[in-house]
Amino acid sequence: MTNDTKYNVLFMRDDTHVRRFRVSPGLMKGLVWGVGLLVLLACLAVYGGIHFWRINAGLASENRTLRQQLAEANIRLERLSNVEKILKSNDPEDMQSLLGTTPDGKGGDAKAKDAGQPAAQASQAVQPQVAMPAAPPPNLVELFSHTDMHQASLDNVQARFSGNGMQLRMDLNNLLADKTLNGRVDIFVLNNSGRMEGVSAPDSDLVFSIQRFKRIQASFDLPKGMERNEVFAVRIVIKGQEGKAIFSETYPLARILSS
Repeated sequence: MTNDTKYNVLFMRDDTHVRRFRVSPGLMKGLVWGVGLLVLLACLAVYGGIHFWRINAGLASENRTLRQQLAEANIRLERLSNVEKILKSNDPEDMQSLLGTTPDGKGGDAKAKDAGQPAAQASQAVQPQVAMPAAPPPNLVELFSHTDMHQASLDNVQARFSGNGMQLRMDLNNLLADKTLNGRVDIFVLNNSGRMEGVSAPDSDLVFSIQRFKRIQASFDLPKGMERNEVFAVRIVIKGQEGKAIFSETYPLARILSS
């Protein structure tokens, strides 16, 4: 094959004249190599796309795991912070009364016995003092335990004092796909000493049956003997249709109190 060899390429149609193109062997080889190169680049692009997609999926899964661990760590840190606030809000005498001890390390029974000796010597008519049992310390696990069955969640929890009572608002979300969530919201008030008491509100405000979302708004009176300045936190427990808690969380009043 000489250098001036050409390939004839004919294009024929029924309604037009025949067209002939003369193509050199180098150009034909270039076209073949170009098509092969395009196929190779396409294969490399597909491989690279799959490879980097797998890397991205792994990073996304690791990111979700880290976010979950961070959320759990924040919850534990918040509980410890709440416990610290409760312990700081009690003066030493109140804490000693909860633990049933006196500042010098002696029990209340010994103190009552020592105080009764002078009175017994002064008059035999004085009756012996009866030591009252010390109040048990608050159960911090019960006060700040967190429950999440991934069936419901709460957002935008807000509290506001109204007279001798409180108004509580929250957004209740149904996390069950294509299912109706039925249940009830129970509300408890926690004071500075760690005493927790339930409150009474109309069932129409607390009972729910939702597909996706519902705004809960409940009004209730504070527990008897509890003043505004004694309220430390509000605990919300969401129970399912069977009466089992599916979500519970304690919200310090400083975080949710609105004007």
